[in-house]
Amino acid sequence: MTVPFLVVDRPASLEIIRNIRIPLNRQLGLMSHANTTNLFKDLFRDFPCPQKDYCEVIRKRCPNKKNYLKCKEGFYLQKKYIKIADSGVFTKEGCIFSYNDLFKEYEKMNVNFGVMIDYLKDQNKTIKSAQKAMDVYNSKKWNFNLMGVIQGNKLDEYIDCYKFLKKIGFKYIAVGGLLKKRINTARYVQVRDEKLLWSVLSNIRKIDHNGSIYALGCYAPSRHNKFLGLGIWGSDYKGWIFQYEKRYPNAKRGDIKARKSRFFQIRNFIYKNILCKKQLKSINTFD
Repeated sequence: MTVPFLVVDRPASLEIIRNIRIPLNRQLGLMSHANTTNLFKDLFRDFPCPQKDYCEVIRKRCPNKKNYLKCKEGFYLQKKYIKIADSGVFTKEGCIFSYNDLFKEYEKMNVNFGVMIDYLKDQNKTIKSAQKAMDVYNSKKWNFNLMGVIQGNKLDEYIDCYKFLKKIGFKYIAVGGLLKKRINTARYVQVRDEKLLWSVLSNIRKIDHNGSIYALGCYAPSRHNKFLGLGIWGSDYKGWIFQYEKRYPNAKRGDIKARKSRFFQIRNFIYKNILCKKQLKSINTFD
């Protein structure tokens, strides 16, 4: 199946997602980054536990019968979500951590996957960074899976980068560098070349039939079926947070009715347009 990941970096984003109904045999991913605040990292770490004691019970592994139902529900909630964090290299601050410190941040956030540091369109620098990431990752026991990233300017560079990362031991590999900036914004939010996107993904699939491929920043409901057909296991989406209409145009900032309306519309969009998309494969659970 293809798991959609929602990009989150603020407490309000988690508040919206917490109340989404996730259908049976589906998972929802959360993508964040290491430059978020300590408050957000704490919330992200414990998510989706509605209360702190749910998480505490899970960590103690059901110490007694009294807590069994709470623990059971807590495990169920956690298995519904997959968490990824990247280095923040494409945020305004850029990556501010060494690999050892970056991996410690990933541990704090309790992620399933931590993304290596990559360099936009630069195959050679990305390859050097991948080797360093793998060396640090193998130097001790970490509690997350390391995700590699491939970069390039054209198809053959992406393919060569992919082969190198597989050679040095990366199991999970993301395809990066396929986004472009929107005018008047610092964020990479549009696929820069749709043809290149599908060419890179399909050619990687040809040389690696069973590889775990992630498309960085490229998810959209309209691409879901093509990702599914190529066996892309995950991709992240920034546009989900803007899927609402302003039903209270004169509302002031912080207006409760406007906030509830916005959150309700976004939840409905995610449920109907993302989580209810047809899946062709059985669920992959990442613990």
